[in-house]
Amino acid sequence: MGCFTITTLKTLKDYHIPILGYLRISTLTEEDFSKASKEFENTELKIPCVSHEDLLEYLHYQVDLFLLKFYSNAKKLTNEKTQQKLRYLHDRLNHCYPQFFSIEDIHEDSLRPKPISPLKLKKYINALVNAGYPHQILVFGYRNILDGWDIGRVIEELSKETLDTIYIQFINEYSQQSDLPSFVISLCFIRLREKLSERLIDILIKSDTVTALNNKDILECITGLTYLKSYYNKNPEHDISNWCYRIQKKTVKNLAQCFLS
Repeated sequence: MGCFTITTLKTLKDYHIPILGYLRISTLTEEDFSKASKEFENTELKIPCVSHEDLLEYLHYQVDLFLLKFYSNAKKLTNEKTQQKLRYLHDRLNHCYPQFFSIEDIHEDSLRPKPISPLKLKKYINALVNAGYPHQILVFGYRNILDGWDIGRVIEELSKETLDTIYIQFINEYSQQSDLPSFVISLCFIRLREKLSERLIDILIKSDTVTALNNKDILECITGLTYLKSYYNKNPEHDISNWCYRIQKKTVKNLAQCFLS
């Protein structure tokens, strides 16, 4: 990327419409898109001499960088959705564009998203922990909270581990990725830790006869000492997808009840 030209999005005819489409789906509201698109179209861009595919990715990078600054407007920072968007953009810029990313691009303190408060974090995690059984919650955590875990990796690396081991690894990895102390995360997940210390039969919902039947051989075991593979039926990929869908749906419902109460 030694050579480059200075131009605006309007002059890049092959990319103008696709990049505006990416900008549209990346903004929170139509009002935001209307304002952001006008600003971004007239922003001078330093275009590197790269292939078509790399240039498209570079323009995505520029959109994300622009939106990080756009949503860092002081008037917007009190909005929780904006805070979530800032955290997402900050992480995306750090991890998705290694060939383009420069830490100086987001160096200003005003562009750094405010960390979520421990009280809110615990509220969100409680909604998650109360959404299902420990094996389901842990798998959901790896798939939807941690970076770099797809279904294949979960099956390959976690299936033969106990839930206790999976839990400890999750806490440590979550701490590393979030920059939060592990003891803070452990405190937030204390109810999950308690469930892992109980017998499986004692944490099952009484009306859930299907789960009891499917896991009849381990009902008397301490939940944390059971293996993830013990909870699979015939198709682990389907099971994990189903668990994550159910946990997400119930977590959203728990959060809605929490904020309405």
